[in-house]
Amino acid sequence: RLCKVYGTTVICTIHQPNAETFHLFDRLMLMVQGQVAYQGDTKDAISFFSKAGMECPTYSNPADFFLATLDITFHNKSHTTQKTKAETITQFYQTHHQDPQSRQDYINAHNNHPIPTSNRATTPTRRFWLLTKRGFISTARHKMSWISIFVIRTTFLLLTLALYSDLGDNARLRYFNVVGLLFYLVISEFFSGITAVTARLPVDKPVFVREHDGDLYTIGEYFFAKFLVDLPFQLGGVVYFNVICFYMLDLEHGGDRLIWWLFLFFLLNQTGISLGMFIGSVVSRTETAVALMPIIVLPSMIFGGFYVNLQKLWVGIRWFSYTSPMRFAFEGLLINQYKGVDAGLGFDPIENMGFDSTRWAAAFILIGIVVGFRIIAFCALVFNNSRVISSSNSDKKVPQGRDYALFSSHGTDKSENIN
Repeated sequence: RLCKVYGTTVICTIHQPNAETFHLFDRLMLMVQGQVAYQGDTKDAISFFSKAGMECPTYSNPADFFLATLDITFHNKSHTTQKTKAETITQFYQTHHQDPQSRQDYINAHNNHPIPTSNRATTPTRRFWLLTKRGFISTARHKMSWISIFVIRTTFLLLTLALYSDLGDNARLRYFNVVGLLFYLVISEFFSGITAVTARLPVDKPVFVREHDGDLYTIGEYFFAKFLVDLPFQLGGVVYFNVICFYMLDLEHGGDRLIWWLFLFFLLNQTGISLGMFIGSVVSRTETAVALMPIIVLPSMIFGGFYVNLQKLWVGIRWFSYTSPMRFAFEGLLINQYKGVDAGLGFDPIENMGFDSTRWAAAFILIGIVVGFRIIAFCALVFNNSRVISSSNSDKKVPQGRDYALFSSHGTDKSENIN
């Protein structure tokens, strides 16, 4: 469909296709240990191998024959013979098909125009734009992931409205319900941020490592492009959930409370995402990242200010509360709710929880946590990527145990070709 409707060139890798699938491709590339063994029309591959002295048996699958000929894995009993065959094919290809002028004449004859060449490197702005564009296109294609996030948000929204639709008429009962509601929303928003990234980043990392190893872009360009792509969706989720909660629940609505409500929840969501990026950058497996998440999140919940009054803690462990983003989001939201309000409690509702700060102070600390974890995640990505590259470079000194075939197809006209 991509070929017919959009005229798009389709390139795919495929291992050991059957004969019917093999003949669907217009153009074929065979590679062994990073060397091109053949590149040209699929229909001409058999004759090319025949000219190199390697006949494809009658009625056999050409794809099986090619891969068997180029197979130089160490478990192969005739490893030396197979390696000689592979070297013969690659040398034959280089001798007969690597003349640049012949290649250009061939391309011009089939495409009726020369392929433009340039020695100018792509600018950082261009690379950043391409990464951002690719990110938005990829996000738009994965609709089910965002639909699932919307469904989860909506489910938690309905649950929240059902649980806290009536906060009570008694002042003390209402106060304890509001405090419970605020901390429940803090936990929910923090987890929505951290889980969205922790499980996904280890999956995306191999692609990033491979592309960065190929000098396609820098880590900084990838990092900021990813942030720019995800930001609208993250902000939209925060606004959708928390605006409805703010107006549907019986909370204080005067002044600038809505702005601060959204601002603090957005910062909390970003702290969760930043922490998730840190975890995902450090580990390489999704299972490990998910296992580490409770170890890091639970202390933040314990020292969040809801389960225990922070002023009553032993001074030796009280400082742990300053590492908890939940504590500062909860504090800011509680101040936003009760600052300048006579709750009719007979005590200060803010000081009763052990808080004595301001909304601005809580916001600045959350911003600091966001920036801090992003910097740490960036450094972890740089460090781990440099280790992977060093390891891969050392591995290149010994023969690799796999060959692969690259098949490309575009359109249905067999007279069309790509290089």
